[in-house]
Amino acid sequence: MNPRPSIAEQLRSCIHCGLCLDACPTYRLLGDEAESPRGRLQLMQVLLEPEASPNLSLAEMDRTALDRCLGCRHCEAVCPSGVPYGELLESSRAALPALGGRQAWAELLVRHVLTRPLRFALLAKLAYLLRSFARFLPAELGDLVPDRAPAWPRRAGARGEAGPQVEGTPEVYILAGCAQQVLQPEVARAVERLLQACGFRPRILGGVDCCGALDAHLGASEAAAKRTEAIAARARRGATILVPSAGCSSHLRHIDGVVDGVVWLHRNADRLSFLPDLRRVLYHPPCHHTHAQGIGREALELLRRVPGLEVVQADEPERCCGSAGSYQLLQPELATRIRAEKMERIRAQEPDLLLSANPGCEIFLRRGFQQTGQELPTENLLVYLASRLGGLEAAAS
Repeated sequence: MNPRPSIAEQLRSCIHCGLCLDACPTYRLLGDEAESPRGRLQLMQVLLEPEASPNLSLAEMDRTALDRCLGCRHCEAVCPSGVPYGELLESSRAALPALGGRQAWAELLVRHVLTRPLRFALLAKLAYLLRSFARFLPAELGDLVPDRAPAWPRRAGARGEAGPQVEGTPEVYILAGCAQQVLQPEVARAVERLLQACGFRPRILGGVDCCGALDAHLGASEAAAKRTEAIAARARRGATILVPSAGCSSHLRHIDGVVDGVVWLHRNADRLSFLPDLRRVLYHPPCHHTHAQGIGREALELLRRVPGLEVVQADEPERCCGSAGSYQLLQPELATRIRAEKMERIRAQEPDLLLSANPGCEIFLRRGFQQTGQELPTENLLVYLASRLGGLEAAAS
């Protein structure tokens, strides 16, 4: 087994070929070399290898380009040298001083509210009740007001709702997530139905709500590690943990026993049968599937099992939608501009329904279409598939 390359080796593995430039959303938008992956790698070297840049101190460094990176990891997918850009980005952000101004408040919201479901549910419910006043808020804040009634967090260890199971049926635990279980409670319920239809007993994973991804993206590595370890400990005790959010499954992908929801369902798809649907459906693949985990065909193959369904994708489907976890809160102007380009590509396909497998992507795109007055029905991929289940008797025939 080869030893893991050092940070210095990882940084120097970039050959400056420029293939990452067209893949980078901010470089395409701003045309600035500093806003590209190879430009940001030079800033990372100042942070992670200060002895290699003795003429530039941390205090003198302009951190703007690092803050503006979405972390979509599209650059990794096209890099011929295999630079682990995402890992280097998180390490670099951990070395940066705390943010100030509006970004500091946004980070506080992400790290201490969004990642704690009860706190987030209280705030989201209040915002939902006061949504009629959203028009008086700045555009980027108005975008945060829930357009659907938020839910209270699920009870740990809760049983599935789709009916009784035979004793001895293998259990699968569901990571309900932090923001997802408040803003999209239907996802966990859909996963429960899909698990039961496949012959498994669903349980809501107790003792942890957040996987640590949002902390890691913001450079809070210690907080992220604690949350990740809590999940890893459960997996080491033999639990199979299904993760229905692409961002969360990407962060946990190195833990044995943790599996992405789309991947798990694809492995068990032969146990299922779906009712026909004659609509034209567009699937938007999340970056944390496509670039971080190499998950792509699984979602499309699942959808093609639905009789009569026409499945399409936008031109250059691998392009980021601009949501990127907390990015839409920290960099709302850039996120909105990136979303606008994605929406144009989606509209060109004239779909009847838009699907994705990550809560941030789905909610951000749905709100974008609402704000332009061209509402497009959107839904989580797993929720859609659960709604088309044909029943166990159909699967057995």
